Amino acid sequence: MKQINFVNFNERGLQPLVDELKKHDQEVASIKATNMPKREDGFSVKAALFTLESGQKLEVKIKANGSIFQVRLNGKVIPVKNSEDIDEPANLKKAVKEISDRIKQNEAVYLKQKARRMKREKKTSPSVSASMVKRLAEAKENLEFVQGEAKTVAEDMAQAQGGVEQKRSELEGLRAELAQEIQRGETLRAQIAELMEAA
Repeated sequence: MKQINFVNFNERGLQPLVDELKKHDQEVASIKATNMPKREDGFSVKAALFTLESGQKLEVKIKANGSIFQVRLNGKVIPVKNSEDIDEPANLKKAVKEISDRIKQNEAVYLKQKARRMKREKKTSPSVSASMVKRLAEAKENLEFVQGEAKTVAEDMAQAQGGVEQKRSELEGLRAELAQEIQRGETLRAQIAELMEAA
């Protein structure tokens, strides 16, 4: 087995680790590795996240010399005795075997927890959906009611506006008639004044 490639810490550089895991019946579904070093406890460290076919997540942090800095399985740190001198292929094989054994030990518990979680989600989903359907139906009813009320108000306003326009027109007509009557009165007064002067 080749040494882990710290410089090219990507899918290609991590292939030796993937191949060794496969020998222990641990198939890797995907790898996420940024190839960006970070300082942890004074060491330059790179991390890779392996998603196994079982769904378990294996995070491996490697130091610049190719040795294992830390291993996490599903977010929990697991101890690895053969983590030093990983530049030796034999030691790296021992380390991977340790990791694989822990994965196998944890797999039954992980799958049981996963099944339980999916069962809970399956139970809660229909109630959530039913609640959403009910709320949507209520919202639609409220919208229809509001739209009906708005339509009624609009009709009343239009009717009232029409009545106002009609009253305004009648008022203007009466004002015109009044002006005519005033003018006629002035004319009659003038005529009466002339007749009185002539008499």
